[in-house]
This record gives sequence, structure tokens and C-alpha cells, in this order.
Amino acid sequence: MGTAYTLSLFDPADTPCKGVDTRQLHSVEQVVSLLQMLDRARPGANPRFERLMNLLDCAHPGHGVGFSGRADGLPMRPEPGSKQRFGPGADQAVLLLAVDLDQCDLVAVMPDLLFWSRELGLDVFDELQGIFLPWRALPVPKETGLAFARQSGWAAPLKVWNNALELRQVLIDRLTHLLVDHGYGFRVEPGYDAVFERETDDGFQRIAARIGGAPPALTCKFDIEQGSRRFTQVMQSAGYPLGNPEGTRLILNEQLVSFRTLNHPGWDRLSGHVVHLVWTQGWLDWMLDDLGALVLPVLEQARTAEGLCKLYTDPQSVGRFPRAVKEHGDVSRFAMLPAIAAAYFAGSPQFELLTLRCLKQLKLGEQPGQRDGQSEQITRLVDALRSSATPETGMSA
Repeated sequence: MGTAYTLSLFDPADTPCKGVDTRQLHSVEQVVSLLQMLDRARPGANPRFERLMNLLDCAHPGHGVGFSGRADGLPMRPEPGSKQRFGPGADQAVLLLAVDLDQCDLVAVMPDLLFWSRELGLDVFDELQGIFLPWRALPVPKETGLAFARQSGWAAPLKVWNNALELRQVLIDRLTHLLVDHGYGFRVEPGYDAVFERETDDGFQRIAARIGGAPPALTCKFDIEQGSRRFTQVMQSAGYPLGNPEGTRLILNEQLVSFRTLNHPGWDRLSGHVVHLVWTQGWLDWMLDDLGALVLPVLEQARTAEGLCKLYTDPQSVGRFPRAVKEHGDVSRFAMLPAIAAAYFAGSPQFELLTLRCLKQLKLGEQPGQRDGQSEQITRLVDALRSSATPETGMSA
């Protein structure tokens, strides 16, 4: 039978810890008392926990670290492809990690585990060795704990960006590496720090980044856009001005934050700025990993009329595209016009169904004696679409 011991990790910025400054904990007993209080809290899944385990999986396959939940204390193994990495404790405030001493190469794995924990803003407690490592401060001054912390590099300063210009240059380099093979080119645009754009047969797709904040808490926000000449022409025919200097209306207009919160709802309950934070290289890596995994496949699908229509109207898109129309429930008001247009351009039967559904939804929400202005927008758009050319499917680049 293997042997294991447990590490306790928690996010001191999470709701259950509000009002507790873990830098002021000066004894193991105080830490144990806090953990006992947190053990009863179930705030919901924390994306930082998942990121930590993903980093370990990539750097140390078969690392021997997993959720502590088995009777023998050994790590639980998730099913292949399962997202239930943390088992029944996924929504708890404390992540209990079991370290399989027979499988885990402690010399290789532990320094990375501890460094990434600290970079992600997680406090770590090793009760077996009496070590508490608060990410914002030096360890509790125990001889064994301090010696171990020095070996792990815990006390070394984290490398944060010196200024926004340093971050901008790295951001442009990284985005170039990520996007150039997909046909995107860099361009300078006022109001943004990095803009990458590619043409489509019907317009363009654009990924635009804006840096904000100040060191060490720099942030980065991404706009995800797709312009459509056909949508522009139809909206002009319906009597609506362009509304943007490019002269092309956006048939897809999202932000990276919407994709991240859709994929991991835990972002919603953390402090609002955290999802945009890029205070170290590791946090920038995380954001760009999500851009590549969550956004690029959606933009690739959106290059064709049929693909864009499915993003808006196919129930299978609900978990991939923030403005996908759910099978039940209200349609997002922001999605109504582009979704109806996308369905028409693809020649989809969803065009008629979606138009009726949106009008019915708006009708139910009207006050007595008042008509929702968006109902008129939809009616005028539908009339303009029916007066335009026959629906096409050839939007691909």
C-alpha cells in the first residue's frame, strides 16, 4: 500500500476569507483554526485551483498529486477527459491535495507546485511538516518550515512587470506567435495596445487588447469582433446608421472575459478585476492559453455563414459561445439582431423561428400601452433581409 500526505491550499482573497489577513497568522495553531472554519465553506469552484493542476499536468505527467478523498489517503484519479478533477470537494474553499510519496518526485514537483501556488495567490499549509506559506509574506518562522521554504524558492520575489510598456512588448510578441499561423496580422489602432486582424470574404475578424491598471496589478482586456459587409448593408437598408468609424457593422462582438466565465463560472464570484489580471508572466500565459483554447476555434467556425449561424442557434454552442441562443429561456437582447441576420445569411430555418421567438419575448416584456423599441428594430431588419439578395453560404475566406 502506498503512502501519502496532504497539502491544504486556499485562496485568501476568496469570500470565506474576507476580513482575515493571513500575513498576520504567526503560529500553526492559528492556521489550523482558520482551516477548520474554511472547511465548512462551499463558495464554489475556484479557477485558480484548476489552473494549478493543469500546470502540474503539463510539466510533470503522472506527478502523483490529486484530490484527497480516498479512505487510504492516496490521490483520487479523475476519469479520462473528466472535468471533475477535484471530486466531491470541487466547490470547497480549501483544496486538499494528496501527494503520493511512492509516485511523486518531490524534488522535481514540489518547487513547481509551490511556486505556481504562490504566483496564483494561493496560501499553502503542510501540517505534517508544520509549514505555512502565505503567498503575500514569508513563511511562519519555524526552523523546518523556513528551511524548506528557502529550498523551494518561496521567499524569492515574484517577477512582476516593471511597467505597461514592458508588458505590451511581450504581449505583442506572444500574440504574433499565437495568431500569425491563423492568418492574423498586427496593426496599430488608437485606444488599443495590440490589434490583430484577418480578412474574411464578408469582412474581417479582429482580436484587440487593451492594457490597464498599474504595476503590480496590470490588467489586459480583449475585444473579439467580426465585421460583416452584408450585415452592414442590410442594417443601412433598414435605416440604421453605421455607428462605428470602420464602416462595417459587427455581427459578432464579444470579450475574452465572457468566454472565460462561460468556461469556468468560478470567475464570476471572484473580485471583478481578477479575471483581467496579468500581474506576472504566468498570469499572461494563462490568459493567452484561454484565448487560444476558447476563442480561436469559435472564430474559425464563424468564418462561414453556416458556422456563424450554428454558433448563435445550435444548442451545442451554448457551452462554447457566450451569446448562443439557449433552447429554453430568454434570448440575449444583444444577440437578437446579429443572430437573426446570421440565420438568414445561412439560409437556415432557424431564421423564421428565431424571429418569432424574439418578438414574442419582447412582447411579453412590454409595459401596458408601450412597445419595446427593439421589436421595431427586428421588424425593420427582417423586412430588409427579405428584400436583399438570396441567402448565401459563401462567407469563408
